[in-house]
Amino acid sequence: MGSRLLAITTIAAVGLLLGPAALAASPPLGTVQVTGSQLKPALLPPSDFGSHFQASEESDTGGSLEPTAIAQNIPGMSCVNFWGTLGGPFFGETANAFDHVANTQAILNGASGTILSYQQIIYQFPDSRTAASFYGQTYAKYRSCHSFTDSAEGSANALHMTTKSVSKTHTGRYDAYQVAQSFTTSGLSGPPLHQFTLFTVDGADVFVFILTSSSASPPARPSLATLALRLIGRVAALR
Repeated sequence: MGSRLLAITTIAAVGLLLGPAALAASPPLGTVQVTGSQLKPALLPPSDFGSHFQASEESDTGGSLEPTAIAQNIPGMSCVNFWGTLGGPFFGETANAFDHVANTQAILNGASGTILSYQQIIYQFPDSRTAASFYGQTYAKYRSCHSFTDSAEGSANALHMTTKSVSKTHTGRYDAYQVAQSFTTSGLSGPPLHQFTLFTVDGADVFVFILTSSSASPPARPSLATLALRLIGRVAALR
């Protein structure tokens, strides 16, 4: 599956550059694995995120497990490439499912202080050690990427991203970390948009939620942690 940039949602223009797909391997003996096609129905429905949210993009890795022979070297990736391909292939996963939901009413009305979109990503790895390695490498990469510019769409549309904080937390009993970032786009006036990313890990699974908002603070309800716990439970029910 082709990789895409992670979603960039602006109030002035609905520009969505997303990024998922996945690659991975044969499971070790005794590990229960499911395919991308089986993971996809476990993704949270748009109604879980609030009113006026609609699915705008989704993907999964199909009806068979993916080979893990090729995995991207996260420590060696540039900040732009890491940010742009997160959710995409070659991270060593055996299956992947992705969904993006957008608050189309808020975007069209240019509402301030509003949640504009969510992304939810499930990575299934061949074992818990591989999942923990991916989780740890992404945490280290976020901490090293203080600010960067993505000019892939040309200087007039260059995106300027600033990382404000990377903090360890918990999602229920699961280890987690949250990233707060802000970004602006050349050629578009107005205040910056804000992106909040939550990673949490449960055994061989890593769950990622990405919230894009016009508010500098993430919402209290539903919190990213609450959403992640719902998703963890739905995936656990598959096994």
